[in-house]
Amino acid sequence: MSACVDVLSVLVQAGQREADAGQASIAQMAAHAAVADLFDKGRQLSAHLEHAIAIANVGSPDTVHVRHPIRVALDQFDEALRAAGGAK
Repeated sequence: MSACVDVLSVLVQAGQREADAGQASIAQMAAHAAVADLFDKGRQLSAHLEHAIAIANVGSPDTVHVRHPIRVALDQFDEALRAAGGAK
C-alpha cells in the first residue's frame, strides 16, 4: 500500500533546508514550478476529457447513463493530484 505524499511541500521543505544551509538552488525552484505546472496540466486534461464524455453522453436519448470508466479514472486521478499536493 502506498502512502500519500504532498509533493509540493516536500520540494518546499527541501528548498528551505538548502536555503538555511546557504545553498539555495535555482534548479529546485524550477523543479517546484515544473511539478506545479504538471498538476495544472493534469487538471486541464481532466476537464477536457470530462467535457468530451459529457458531449458523448448527450448523443442519444436512448443512451444509458452509467458511470463511464474514463470518468472513474479521472476522479481517481484528481484524488491523487489532491493527495500529492496539487490541489488549489
